[in-house]
Amino acid sequence: TRSARNRSPKASSTPRAESSDDMDMEDVATAETVPPLPPNATPEERAIWIRRKNTLSARKNRKLRALKAQQLSEQATQLTIEKEMWKTRAETLRGLLSSHGIPCPHW
Repeated sequence: TRSARNRSPKASSTPRAESSDDMDMEDVATAETVPPLPPNATPEERAIWIRRKNTLSARKNRKLRALKAQQLSEQATQLTIEKEMWKTRAETLRGLLSSHGIPCPHW
């Protein structure tokens, strides 16, 4: 026999609209929710409800993953800038020490 999931109508095959909104964690947390399943739901209604719940969960997880990737990228950029600042500072101080005849270790 086929499961209720196989008998239920297929989800829409229209392409997903890409969101250009800048989302933060609060926006993702307050995203669309699925109303509770009524206790007298048919197997087909239950399958549709589960599919909808999974769809929304996957959408939320994709947004969270994208948000985390963006945050990591911004952090990497900031750390690269900071690293270059410290590198320049160290080279300047090494040059100052060398100009006064003070030996300086090279790392």
